[in-house]
Amino acid sequence: MKKLINYLGKENVIISFVENGDSKDKTQEKLINFMTYLNESEIVHRFILDHEIDDPRINDTDPYQSLEDNFLSNLRIKFYSELRNRCLDFIYEIPNLNFSNTKVIFFNDIIFEFENIINLLSTNNEDYDAVCAMDFYFNFYDSWVSIDLDGNRLLGDFPYFINKEGQDLYINKKPIRVFSCWNGIITFNGSVFENKKLEFRVENFKNTSQIKMKDYNLKTSVADSYESECSYFHVDMEALGFKKRFINPQIRVTYTYTYYYFAKYFLPNTFELFFYFKNYFKSIFKKRNKNMSDLKSKNLNLSSALYEWYIHRKKNEAKL
Repeated sequence: MKKLINYLGKENVIISFVENGDSKDKTQEKLINFMTYLNESEIVHRFILDHEIDDPRINDTDPYQSLEDNFLSNLRIKFYSELRNRCLDFIYEIPNLNFSNTKVIFFNDIIFEFENIINLLSTNNEDYDAVCAMDFYFNFYDSWVSIDLDGNRLLGDFPYFINKEGQDLYINKKPIRVFSCWNGIITFNGSVFENKKLEFRVENFKNTSQIKMKDYNLKTSVADSYESECSYFHVDMEALGFKKRFINPQIRVTYTYTYYYFAKYFLPNTFELFFYFKNYFKSIFKKRNKNMSDLKSKNLNLSSALYEWYIHRKKNEAKL
């Protein structure tokens, strides 16, 4: 993070952090040390390390049972929405902030290199409303929030996307338009937040006055289980016309160092190619016209896609 700040320029960085007094490890201690660095560097920041927002899932009788039972409930989404909105409050307190010339980055507790973030910010020549990385816990992690333009959830294994266009773009390491994503880290064009047009919220599908996922013709199974404050944020972006939302497949982040090196060095080559051939031969034995039928794609010609993969690899090797 310090390298990223130095690269961007200390005068160009604003940091808002909400820990809410909830950590059970050494997070708060490390944040206090980080604040010392920010103070010494005169970087604009606000950290909330005291408890300000109560978790509505906790009750007086059995708090641990309450948290487990309500993991996917609206109470959980309500809590996280309040935390994220509290973090956003700080940027609205910055006088004369030029939102159109600002990027807002949300970091999860991820392992990253600062070059990852620079590349993420530069996605599509900075022509986007939002862009996510890809996060991994051995396989792709955030399939809950990541939905393609056809309304399909992303897959845990290569090629991750069900539709042919998404697969081809992934293979060629190009930004992929999606309906929603988060994936450990996401950056927004600041204009999304100007005048408080958007905030994180919880949605109750029984309330017909609110926008539902089904309003966007997403798959029923996806729409019925789209319980996330991050997902609803994308719903509202869509409604307001912020439609340029991407995943940048070149940016990979993880939650442990072991998986970071796995995702960076091993996964893009050996492991992904293995899954490609596994699905290919599975489709042959099922006599499904050599399509990845088990991935619900009737359009992907495996021979063509594999050829594109091969050409792409050859070009990279030629550069080396």
